[in-house]
Amino acid sequence: VGVRPINAVVDVTNYLMLLTGQPLHAFDYDKLVAVSDGKVDIHVRAAREGETLELLDGRVATLNPEDIVISAGETAIGLAGAMGGANTVIDANTKNIIIECATFNLYKLRSTQMRHGIFSEAITRFTKGQPAELTAPVLADAIRLLGEWSGAKSASVVCEATGTMVEVASITVTTERVNAILGTTFTTNSLEQTLRGVEFAVITHGSKLVVEPPYWRGDIHIIEDIIEEIGRLHGFDGIIPTLPGRNFSAVAPSEFDMLRTHVRKVLARSGASEVLTYSFVHGDILKKVGQKLDDSYRITNSISPDLQYYRQTLTPSLLGLLRPNVKQGYDNFAVFEINKTHSKPLGLTDEGVPIETDMVALTVTAKKGQFGAPYYQAKKLLDYMASSLGLSFTYEPLEQNQNSALSAPFEYRRSATVLDAVGTRIGIVGEYKKSVSKAFKLSEYTAGFEIESVKLFEAVQRLGNSYTPLSRYPSTARDICFQVKSGVSYGQIIEAVTAVLKDINLETTAEPIDIYQPEDGASKNITIRVRLTSHSKTLTADEVNIVVEGISRNVVTTLGAIVV
Repeated sequence: VGVRPINAVVDVTNYLMLLTGQPLHAFDYDKLVAVSDGKVDIHVRAAREGETLELLDGRVATLNPEDIVISAGETAIGLAGAMGGANTVIDANTKNIIIECATFNLYKLRSTQMRHGIFSEAITRFTKGQPAELTAPVLADAIRLLGEWSGAKSASVVCEATGTMVEVASITVTTERVNAILGTTFTTNSLEQTLRGVEFAVITHGSKLVVEPPYWRGDIHIIEDIIEEIGRLHGFDGIIPTLPGRNFSAVAPSEFDMLRTHVRKVLARSGASEVLTYSFVHGDILKKVGQKLDDSYRITNSISPDLQYYRQTLTPSLLGLLRPNVKQGYDNFAVFEINKTHSKPLGLTDEGVPIETDMVALTVTAKKGQFGAPYYQAKKLLDYMASSLGLSFTYEPLEQNQNSALSAPFEYRRSATVLDAVGTRIGIVGEYKKSVSKAFKLSEYTAGFEIESVKLFEAVQRLGNSYTPLSRYPSTARDICFQVKSGVSYGQIIEAVTAVLKDINLETTAEPIDIYQPEDGASKNITIRVRLTSHSKTLTADEVNIVVEGISRNVVTTLGAIVV
């Protein structure tokens, strides 16, 4: 049956649980006497605040009054309905045992299960509701089987403690109601025969059926439960689906949803692959990128140890995907994700749930030296996305001591803060710290960005409607190459260039087309392409030269550059 054999006693309790659905538990009597100071006094009680119990699987559970415990005297020997205690475990030296067969409030046990993350065979059955009527016959079977299989003998009478028994209530349902819900044409007689076939007691009065479920069906409480049972027994696949007779109108997507869709399409068009990762991560992932565990919400009843913490940003999840794909032979690719994040410092909503932050993150990796500095490849993809939205980002050097979850993975010397047109910080683009690259086993050519979707949306909203008619005259482009010290940023050069262009009565653009820096060089060459357009005439070479000379003079003067 797929259950590992342990010993004769435990095997009997497991066998009967699988056969009848009723869990049992066996205690070592001699150990129980030892923990209760020589007097056997077993009872069920609420746990005390802060009380601890070592469970059979080795974990130590810290309890509170919402938990139910089995105790010997004042000492807890089992977490009721969930798992026994290690202090009374059956082992090879066990000679005397006590068998417990009980049932408990399923809602209390469900709370215990979620609070302590226990998913034992017993609690899985208890949380579905166990009838009290099963305890006596199953206990009798356990005593009989132990006698037959291991020669055990009863040393005492059965001790019974009975709480308030819940009487099985009858439920009244009509044939019309069943057919209206299921969309069927059953007769009263067919419904009666169906329910009697699974041992429901049924009394009919015309089209009315008074139904009493058997004692072991603790899941039947309301009319809809009866109707669902009928549908299940007849087979939902045999019911002809019929659309409800009402009109439906489509819900228009919000402007924010349309922005997310646009960003998704643009990044996919740029060659990046979209991924969807869990909103929960392992604590080790947060440590690898330098984020604080205390700033993440921790899940007590996580479905896996790898999914215990809410992620504060999307970047750690993306970094975790790179190495497995590289090992499969994909050495040049980009992945992105559009999703939500949560962080304790942001606080809670009025409803008491964690505040969500919508983010867009992308990571690109390739062989070393394939495209130059990885920072510029990530920035290129970010600028491409911004351009598709009509935006133009500016970049500032990342502050060395910026202490935030967003900046934690990034190396400040090779990263930048992303600013919109009004100077609002919306994210970070750059390369990752050596410690992060080592922890995730990343290629040396790896970079990425992460920005806040809401701030991106606000930047788009501020654009308004702007239109510049196309000129009938051709534009003229000139490339100017500046040699500057390695500490001079591209943003400083663009600022010096635009300072000249803004005073010219022409339509102008300035963009970098090439950046070259030797690996050990103290300087770098940055080539800027300046495009000039007049709406009144074709520009002459002399007019263009005057503008180019003015730009060169200003960059040389303000930044100490050399025109190459």
